[in-house]
Amino acid sequence: MASIGVQNSIPPQRTGTMENGRRWSDLEQEDDNMLIHMEWGRLQEEFFDYLEAKTRTIETIVAQHLDLGPHQQCRVADRSQWLHGSFNVCVPVVVSNWQAKRVLIRCPLPHRLGGLHTTTLMEEKLRCEAASFAWISENCPRVPIPRLWGFGLPAGMMMEFIEKETGEMLWEMGFPGSEHRRTFFRSFSRILLDLSHPLPKIGSFTLLDSGDVSLRNRPLTKGLAELENESIPTDISRDYCYTATDSYLYDLLHCHALKLRHQPNSTRNDYDTEGQMATIVMLRALLPQFMNRRLRHGPFSFTLTDLHESNIFVNKQYHITSIVDLEWSCSLPIDMQHLPFWLGGDQFDDLYGEGNEEKERQFIRTCEEFLQILEDEAGALSSLSPRSWIEGMRDCFCMKNYWYIAALKIPGAAYNLFIDCLQPQFAPSHSEGEGAIRFQDVVARYWSVDSKRFVEQKSRDRETYLCQLRSAYQPGCH
Repeated sequence: MASIGVQNSIPPQRTGTMENGRRWSDLEQEDDNMLIHMEWGRLQEEFFDYLEAKTRTIETIVAQHLDLGPHQQCRVADRSQWLHGSFNVCVPVVVSNWQAKRVLIRCPLPHRLGGLHTTTLMEEKLRCEAASFAWISENCPRVPIPRLWGFGLPAGMMMEFIEKETGEMLWEMGFPGSEHRRTFFRSFSRILLDLSHPLPKIGSFTLLDSGDVSLRNRPLTKGLAELENESIPTDISRDYCYTATDSYLYDLLHCHALKLRHQPNSTRNDYDTEGQMATIVMLRALLPQFMNRRLRHGPFSFTLTDLHESNIFVNKQYHITSIVDLEWSCSLPIDMQHLPFWLGGDQFDDLYGEGNEEKERQFIRTCEEFLQILEDEAGALSSLSPRSWIEGMRDCFCMKNYWYIAALKIPGAAYNLFIDCLQPQFAPSHSEGEGAIRFQDVVARYWSVDSKRFVEQKSRDRETYLCQLRSAYQPGCH
């Protein structure tokens, strides 16, 4: 697919005002780096303006790629009909007198993928996503995914538009009630089983310049991209794959440490700094407790790591008719194949912490029900690999490793997950009050030989960050 180009960065115009009337004190307490995040709304609108100005170019590209005749015309949909998530904008293009009504031009958002300075991360993401489409189409033809018509670097991809007669988002339909619950679980389990091909490495498929699909890219996850987009190093090179689970998980924990070190506002005070230091130290120490050593060297399995309710389309009977978002798909250890937290009808943040014990129990009951259906569906298959994959999943579920894996995958939630879900399994008295204070004071010292100096440096980092934030956004503050 031809390229529509990438918009260059425009220096921000500081107005000293805050978006949506937010209070300054709230902005200061945000866990994200607001020097970066506060610009995203403006940068997104500027990119949409840029795409809107390229309407004729987009229409020409679509017409050429689909080899349309003179009696067929393309029309970019009005901006109000564009769809966007955190990392992409999808521009519908209506095609007259054609086999399908519409296609989608799906463009990565430059400000979310390092595109303000270089297109390297955008290109890596697109190559991996296109390769995932190709691999699933070749190896798992029963998995319902949109047709990929083409893609271009670094601009984006052209893909099938899922019309309402095909299905609607699970998010919009609502979680299935008792009447359709088993149907949905069976449909979902068949997709997971189809994807459970044994793979030799931990990594991502990528599309080479030759057009070949190869498992030779690092495991490109959303978390990795988010860190690098904010100039936090990850020390994982693009062409590096893993052959052992613990090597990969220890590198994920190293990314936690790099975020803590390099994000200027990663902590709010000395106690918070010590708490996060202690959490990373303990997650490293506990890793063997939540890893199935028997599966350390694989086999590994293709995983849709961004599988949430707005990426799943279902019909009225809750059969899954399409999985529409394949970005961040990776070959991962079976230890990381836990079921999505929304499976029981609740959101992730509602499943842990004080007062949410019953919701976690409901999630566990739902997982048990789903795993039984998964085993029933696998029983109809002649291959032994899905059965061993299910056994690995069930072993990990019995170990309750889903909280540990969630802490690894979501650095911003790691501290709370450790305190609320992991620490009580080993030492409940260390989770609150004087016990928590003593625990942090002792364990944080094992972060490094200069732990005290690091705590002091993080305090200076935060003061510098707040001064920069006030200078940029608080009226009259210098």
